[in-house]
Amino acid sequence: MNCKMTKTGLTDLMIPISSFQVFRRRDGTLGLQVTTRRFDLSGAIADRARGYVVVTATIDGATEEIGTAKVTRIRLDEGPMNKSITIQATAE
Repeated sequence: MNCKMTKTGLTDLMIPISSFQVFRRRDGTLGLQVTTRRFDLSGAIADRARGYVVVTATIDGATEEIGTAKVTRIRLDEGPMNKSITIQATAE
């Protein structure tokens, strides 16, 4: 699984993710959520807060897009031993 954040005027940012999910909200909109433990990328992720998240997977040797969505929220979670960043996005 690969994830990148894009924003006009900035280079794409590749993000190693520990989990992702695609979901449908009650109002019918599709959402995408990815989580990374790479807390050192928090500044670069914040720079792309008004951009897009693109998740791809390599299936049988071919890279296929799982989803693209506009970033709506970035959440930083910090516990006593671990830190993570969760990026939520909505498909347009």
